[in-house]
Amino acid sequence: MKQLKILIAVATWNRPNVTRLCLESLQDVRGPNAAVMIYDDCSSAYDASFLDPYCDGLLRFRLHGGIERSRARAFRDFVHRYSEFDILYLTDNDTIHDPVFIDVLNEFFAEQENYPFAHPVGLFRSVFHENAIEQQFDKFVVCKTCPGVSQAYDREMAEKIVQHLNSNPMMETVYGWDYHWPAVLNRPFLISTKSYVEHLGRDKEEGGLHCPVSNPRDDLERDRALYPTDYLISERKQVISELFSSAQANTLPNHEVAKNFDKRILRARLAHRYLKGTGIEIGALATPLDVRPNTRVLYVDRKPVDQLLIEYPEMKNRELRTPDVIDNGETLSTFDDSSLDFIIANHFLEHCENFLGTLHTHFRKIRVGGHLFYAVPNRDHTFDRHRPITTFEHLVKDYTAEPLHARSEHYYEWAKLVEGLQADEARTRAHQLELDSYSIHFHVWDAHGLFSALSRGLDQIGNPGFVAHFEQNGHELICILKRTA
Repeated sequence: MKQLKILIAVATWNRPNVTRLCLESLQDVRGPNAAVMIYDDCSSAYDASFLDPYCDGLLRFRLHGGIERSRARAFRDFVHRYSEFDILYLTDNDTIHDPVFIDVLNEFFAEQENYPFAHPVGLFRSVFHENAIEQQFDKFVVCKTCPGVSQAYDREMAEKIVQHLNSNPMMETVYGWDYHWPAVLNRPFLISTKSYVEHLGRDKEEGGLHCPVSNPRDDLERDRALYPTDYLISERKQVISELFSSAQANTLPNHEVAKNFDKRILRARLAHRYLKGTGIEIGALATPLDVRPNTRVLYVDRKPVDQLLIEYPEMKNRELRTPDVIDNGETLSTFDDSSLDFIIANHFLEHCENFLGTLHTHFRKIRVGGHLFYAVPNRDHTFDRHRPITTFEHLVKDYTAEPLHARSEHYYEWAKLVEGLQADEARTRAHQLELDSYSIHFHVWDAHGLFSALSRGLDQIGNPGFVAHFEQNGHELICILKRTA
């Protein structure tokens, strides 16, 4: 089957939490055959720096003009600027996509090559369009109308719509573009039997034809997907949990955010987005990362469970994940280079005496295209808050010299600034911790310090990849890195 090139045009306007989740769901499909172009309608809730990491092109209008203007520009750009693409796919910033939607679109248009002419395609089944269905088949329904959150056109259809807009410029200001513009094609939509898109609705403040509700949770229900894929069913639960956790967190002072935030929600969402194949998790203990179905994880720790419980007696009443492999997470000597699709190491990097050496090793162990998934405590929200930020120069010295150069001072700093002991007592305590090889936080960062350490660290170890995602998650920072070389 020929692989078509698809331009994904996303219309955005405010709603930062929903927008971020929408754009994250599209990252898996970006590549040689699919690009994301964002058309932002003068959002006041965020600027270009918020949107840039998620797209291959960004147009921000200077004045708010409505969805019709964004759609008209997307059609014209597709016809006149992006001639290398075969399909224009239109969606909004209040959607979540099953990553297989690209393959489904490709299949729909490939099969239509045998038709007298192609039909526009939709991948979202909406209760508001069910009465427009004319015929039903196994894979799709034939429908007179299609929700605007998921519409796809080939080049011939897009050119006809642009010709219509050029001849009737007032159509660019008429509400209901998703109904009026496709009507000029005089051909029905083919809408997939299953929904490959979930719609999170618009806030009541935004108005619109289907926005009469006042309860935010009801707003998310009013136009939810009919017949969603299993992936979307799972994603919807996590998305709604995260949206309402974010709403609560935004009303709390910083120290309360860390206490009340369930870190597992965002961790799981990002794991489902970025991690697939076979990989390892280092030091999972009682909180292994929730990954998508059919993802294989081997658990690695430096000691068996019985010895871990001796070191961490506070976990005696919790169920620890039994390690599949006993290994040093900093060196991973039991794993071949380029043998893993991902490495998960949550609350691990701060325990590494040689931060850059560990980062270098982890990149070597994953394949090109693989990911490193880290959660690191934010110093400002933990017991490390009185300690100085680890400098990059210190990390380089650990990497190029011998980490032992600072080991004793790390233990002393811990005893004094974390345990609150005075000079002589702190020295005695630090000496005992060092004899026991107790696993402390050797390094600490706030958000700026960690991002800088990762960015500059990649240069230091030969630029094997880039930071694909970086985000505050309650008291921790989630960092996802991708190997490219």
